[in-house]
Amino acid sequence: MKWKWKKLLIKIAIGILATMILTVGTWNAATKHSSNNEQVKIIEKHEEDNKSYIISKESVMSKLDSTVKIVSMTEDLHKSFEDIDTKGIDRHTELKLSGTYQMGIQTKDIHIMHIDNERGILHIKLGKPSLISLDLPYNKVLYEKTQGFLRLAMNEEEQKNFYKSAKVSIQKELLSDKEMDKKVRMYNEKAVKKLFSDIPNVRAIVFE
Repeated sequence: MKWKWKKLLIKIAIGILATMILTVGTWNAATKHSSNNEQVKIIEKHEEDNKSYIISKESVMSKLDSTVKIVSMTEDLHKSFEDIDTKGIDRHTELKLSGTYQMGIQTKDIHIMHIDNERGILHIKLGKPSLISLDLPYNKVLYEKTQGFLRLAMNEEEQKNFYKSAKVSIQKELLSDKEMDKKVRMYNEKAVKKLFSDIPNVRAIVFE
């Protein structure tokens, strides 16, 4: 009888111990799950869709006010021109020019058409490309008489006038070249995007 009683007590003790272990494990799991839920926030899709991207108009305008012009392209230039003087014996003079030119846009020709604060988009219209600079050093100019050897070469005043007219001709050519216009517009868009890229909440720029 005593042995049976002892076995019964042992079984009861084991049962109580197992129940306690199960209860503690369940409580720990519940506590951990509750803690994780406090740290994780589930954002519903409609909440994300309703988010606004407020773009400060002052920040946009200050970018334009901070500079007068934007240089988007710089290239080397080599040109030659011919002057024909028909007074008496024809005289042909060749002018060779070397230098660089810069194309871009004046900031006064950048127009902010619309600021979309729902999508974070700037709508911009760009004016015509500008010739920012044309650097043709006069000390690198070459004059060569190719015909009319019985006549004197150009004097200093004639050379300067020839140089000035050649420079004006290059300016007109650069600004009237349709392929050049397309090329510069593409570079201008890239430069303007870079200008506004660090303004908070600007996600995209659309050119109209």
